[in-house]
Amino acid sequence: MRPEANTLFEISWEVCNKTTNLYELLKSKSIILQKNYENYYFVGPYIKENQDFTKENTPKNFREIFLKLEQEGINCHYGKWNINGEPSVILVESNSWPEAPSKLIEEFQRRNKKTVAHFHNKSPKETKYPSLITIYNNQKITGNENQVITTTSETHKKRISQGTYKVLIPGINNNLFPKDESLIEYHKNNSRKLKEFIIFYFFPFYRFNLEETITTFINLENSQEIIIKALKLLENKLQNEKSNKTLIAILYNPEENYGTKENIATNKTKYKKITKLIDNMSQEIIEEITKSVIEEKTHLLPQKILQEINRLKEEIRSEGIPPISAQRLREENNNKIIKLLEEYKLNNSKDSKVKVILFSNKLNSADGIINLNEEEVISGCELGIFLSEDFNALKCSALGTPCLTSEENSLGDFLISSKQGKKGVYALKNSQDMSSTITKIIYNFTLLNKKAMNLERIESKKISKQVDWENIIHHYIDAHNKALKK
Repeated sequence: MRPEANTLFEISWEVCNKTTNLYELLKSKSIILQKNYENYYFVGPYIKENQDFTKENTPKNFREIFLKLEQEGINCHYGKWNINGEPSVILVESNSWPEAPSKLIEEFQRRNKKTVAHFHNKSPKETKYPSLITIYNNQKITGNENQVITTTSETHKKRISQGTYKVLIPGINNNLFPKDESLIEYHKNNSRKLKEFIIFYFFPFYRFNLEETITTFINLENSQEIIIKALKLLENKLQNEKSNKTLIAILYNPEENYGTKENIATNKTKYKKITKLIDNMSQEIIEEITKSVIEEKTHLLPQKILQEINRLKEEIRSEGIPPISAQRLREENNNKIIKLLEEYKLNNSKDSKVKVILFSNKLNSADGIINLNEEEVISGCELGIFLSEDFNALKCSALGTPCLTSEENSLGDFLISSKQGKKGVYALKNSQDMSSTITKIIYNFTLLNKKAMNLERIESKKISKQVDWENIIHHYIDAHNKALKK
């Protein structure tokens, strides 16, 4: 399908401004839309010293518009978004959002009638030009005669009561993720780093068999009690069966925190010292073996290295149980998630089969704890769970990590409507017994051998290809064309 407009503006508070995963979604679609549109511009908020933005000279077709808006107190900055493809971007300096960007587009559309604007989550009350808005949550919105209103799933569509609606499934750019042939190796590398983290988080308190351990990354947003109840049911099942399996649940729930807990940071430092000593010891072994051949010496290991390792092992040993939260939370004793986990007795006791680690901010490769970004952590896990949060379920699938989602999520809704969602990516319908269903799926994963797990990874990757931007962008162009005809 060919676009009937020659110019497309995409307007969002997330442009060059990472606050939610909508930022990632916008980034992922920029290359395919640049290919399809003669002129393609992002519009976002102006933030000083923005590392995502490189300012450039204002093009001729915007100079008059920028000068006029400046007289109204709206300053516009033209440049490039520093992402793959370097799309053109206009950052708007104003306290009035999204009305100020709307004035920019209105002025542009007066000079070029084949212009469409695509707003994300929030649009001005009135638009005098063709536009569409995509709603990523359950908010109700009233459209106007110039607007096409879209949402990301049939479930959301049912809850929006007014306007003309079309479901636009968010897509993903698989070119930005590991290729099929490197998926398993990418997982192995990240899994090894994740296990290092698990060792210095849990092993100072007690030990368990890492070879019989699986990890899952879980986004708790809008699904805390359903997920935590499911983990408790799994704990009971594994205990009743006297299973030798352990599940590590890495939980993400965004909220204010005050950095990494001191004992965790200290344990990591000591663990790193031990691994460095072992690395050095390995080198000394090689050197001593070489010497023994040349000089006929029989001693191999310096006693001082073994003594230092034993000293650090004693120092790192801790009493009690590992903390639930890896970070210092505000009023932790009254924290909703902590209280819920304790209520269900998911407290990281020595004999527990389900162990939890709560993070309250996005993981990154320099966070001082795992030192892996979110994609690397998801790749290192055996399963990702995203019941309502949109883009991470897509990322999980593109990374080849098996995924559990629901009809509240655009990917889950798409799979259910197309009678899929039973392998690789598991899509659940809303039900009163949802926790039990989640427990059953996670439990089945604890039973898989490596070959079966790798097959699940391949199936998950296949799902992401169905919603690659190359395969679904025509739905977006169709919506743009409908807006242009309004």
